[in-house]
Order: sequence, then structure tokens, then C-alpha cells
Amino acid sequence: MAKVRNKSASVSTGLSPGLRASQVARSRLVVAKLELVFVEIEQELKRSGGIYPQNHGRLSQAEVCRRAGIDPMTLYGENHKDSTKIKLDEWLAKVRGTAVQGKRRLRKEITGRADRWKANLDAIAHAYHLAELEMNELRARINDLQSKCDALEKENQFLKVEASDGRVLAMVGRKSRGV
Repeated sequence: MAKVRNKSASVSTGLSPGLRASQVARSRLVVAKLELVFVEIEQELKRSGGIYPQNHGRLSQAEVCRRAGIDPMTLYGENHKDSTKIKLDEWLAKVRGTAVQGKRRLRKEITGRADRWKANLDAIAHAYHLAELEMNELRARINDLQSKCDALEKENQFLKVEASDGRVLAMVGRKSRGV
């Protein structure tokens, strides 16, 4: 008859201190990797406005494990099923509450965002074209006023010469200093 071993007893007892220390270190490493991925994913969700940027927007236990570099089956082992897996499930529930989930909802959200950005871009382009037209009109007006100013300066110079009755010679090319 085959001997049946109690798995939970062999996990916590019956191991040499070196193996037990190695087991604890691996477990802590798994938890540390997951916590690091939690922070990374939360930052990515914040940057992308609630849309998970990888895996077609789907955030699952397997995706988190993939990002952490651990096998999803690790969470179902004796050391993790009552602690780490529960923590991961709670974190996923919290994140899913704020993130956009589902293929249709995700597509609708992305399309809506693209439409808003396109409308903003169109408004900016329209304002730019209006400003460009106004600038061209102002340049034309400046050129017109500059030519009128030049004509008035010539006429003013001519009138000064004529009014002086030949007593004062006008210096052509110099601006008058308020005679």
C-alpha cells in the first residue's frame, strides 16, 4: 500500500534550515516582484488615462504574473494561495474598478479620445489659419502705411524747401530735428 504524505506538513516542517531559508527567500522574491509590477502597472494606467497599454487592454492575473516573470501556477502553491494570490486578486479588483476593461468599452473609449483630440487639433488649425490671415492683412496695412509715410516725408521735405524761400538749404537724406 502506498504511503500518503501530508503536503502542508512537509512544506512547513521536515525541511532542513537551509532549504527552509531558500523557500522563504523565493517566496519573498515572488512577492517583491509582484509588488514592483503593481506599482509599474498603476503608473502606466495613470499615464494612459485608465487604459492598460499592453495585452490589448486586458489586465488579468496571468498578465500580472507574466510582467513579474513568475509562473501563474506559483500563486496556487501552498506558500502563496492564502496570501499572495488573495493580495493579487484584491489589487486586480481595485485596479479594474478604475481602469477601462472590455473590448467594446476599450474601443469606444479610445475612439472617443481620438475624436476629442481630432476636434482639438481642428480647432487649433482653424485658429492658426485665422491668425495667419490676420497677420497677412496687417502686413499689407503696414506696407501701405509705410508707403504713405514715405510719401508724406517727401512732401514735407518739399514744403520745407518751398517755405524757406531759399534761405535754408534742406539736407536731403537726413531727417529733420523738429524745425
